Order: sequence, then structure tokens, then C-alpha cells
Amino acid sequence: MFSLSNTTLSSSPDQDGCRYWTSFDPKSFSKGDRKKVFGGILNGKGPRRGEIVVIKAFKNMPGTESMCKTELCNNQKARELADGFNACYPFQHIEFSSILNALIDDVSVSYSLLNSNRKITKSEWVLMEENVGKHFVTFIDKHGVTSRDCPQALAAFMHWTYHVTSGQLVVCGLEGDRNMHACRLKTPTVHSINRQYGECDYGEAGINTVFRNHRCNNMCQDLIKPFNVNNRFPSSIYPNLPLEPSAPYEPDMFTFDDLQHEQRQIPSPTFYQSITTNYLLSQFEYNHHGDNCI
Repeated sequence: MFSLSNTTLSSSPDQDGCRYWTSFDPKSFSKGDRKKVFGGILNGKGPRRGEIVVIKAFKNMPGTESMCKTELCNNQKARELADGFNACYPFQHIEFSSILNALIDDVSVSYSLLNSNRKITKSEWVLMEENVGKHFVTFIDKHGVTSRDCPQALAAFMHWTYHVTSGQLVVCGLEGDRNMHACRLKTPTVHSINRQYGECDYGEAGINTVFRNHRCNNMCQDLIKPFNVNNRFPSSIYPNLPLEPSAPYEPDMFTFDDLQHEQRQIPSPTFYQSITTNYLLSQFEYNHHGDNCI
């Protein structure tokens, strides 16, 4: 049977336990370094039936379930952190798109004519992501570089994710749309100490790069940041230092009546620094930046 659109099988369940399949355009409307982006529609029996979504197919190789699960893991972690940030700073709401994964079921007969590079195939995995808005902006890239359009709350959120996880990760690559009250963002990039968030996770080096580019604002007051951000002390030399002193440093506590100054020195405190159709296409307006981890 010939199909005029690409289709998927039923997706993984969403937060309400509903599953959907999608039909999506044979031609992508945007692409990044890692993915092609298509416009699609959710089909099924859930409340989101008929919703316009973004379908993301991996650009350089067929998508696997493992690759998709990594993206879902990034998304879930970002959503959890955004909920925590919103509870602390309710004046600027931050939310991340919901995301599902599914297998390709059928490929459009016109797809081969419209695409000269790697073609999607049956039984490869794709992502089905909520459309975050028409006016898509890169607020902060995956290296922590902030655009002029970035609200202070988003820059502070990036810094806060490092603080609240005790330096284990930082969420960056913040792209999406905003209005007066909220920022709606796609799945971001996460750099983590354990490099557990996929090929765009550059580990501790990625975290340090983000903070070299980050400029703290008033909301960043009292948030921790890496002590080796400027490579003053390689962390490999001090792998187990705490992020803050375990007790106050009070030199007056020490007496030197019994110390020989030539042989004994005052202890130093732990180093710490605070701180389908034209209608479908009209629903999307992506500004592609080749350096982003789409």
C-alpha cells in the first residue's frame, strides 16, 4: 500500500498513559547537526488527538530505541529541574516540551523524490515532540553562550541546575518561545560529570565551558559554580573536595603557644566560590544554527 505521508506506530505512553501515532510530512522543514525536523499530527484516542507536533529523525544514522531513550532522559531531567526552579522563582515560569518516541511504520512514496541525503526507513525510531511555538529562538546555546533575547530567569535557571544538583550537571541549550509570563522550551542539552546524557553531553569539560561563558545576574547570588572554571585547579588533582566548607573557617580558634612557627603552618580553608501542507509549515518557524544539538 502506497502512502502520501510518513507514519509511525503507537508511541510510548505520555504522562497521562495515552499512546499516539503520527502522520508527518515527507519533507523536513529544518535540520540541525544531529536531526531532521518534520511537521506532524498526533492521531489516537487521547485528548491530544489532532495536536500539531514536531517529528525529529536522526540525521546521520537510523534512530534506535536507545538513542530515543537518552533524549527522553534529558527531557525528564529538565522538566524535573524546571518544576523545582518554578517553585523557588514563581514570577517567571519555565516549562519544557513533552516528548514521545515511536517506530516508523510507513514511508511516503514521495519521500525518496524529495530527499537526496540519508532517507528514513521503516522500523527506525523517531521522536515526537510538543511544538513549543512559532517564534523559535536560541536563548542559550550548548556552550552556555547567551543571546541578547535571553531573559535573566533562563540564565539563572542554567546556573541553578548546577547548584541544586551539587555540581553534578548543568542544563543548557535552551531554545524555544516566550511570552510575558513563561518560556516554553524544547529538550535541552545536559552536561554531566558522569556523561550520562548522550553524545551532546561533554561531561566536566562541557560544564566548565558553560561557566566560562556564563555571566551571573542578580538571581545567581549565592549559587555555587565550578572552582576550576578558569583551570586554576584541575579537578583531577582534587577529585573529592566538597562544594562548600564543611565548617566555618575561624583562625581565632587556633592558639600558637605550643607551635613552632618554623615547622607548623596555619591550616587553609577549602577553596570555595559562591556564586504535510503549507498550513503545517506555517505553524513552525525554526531558526537553524548549525552549532546547536537539535
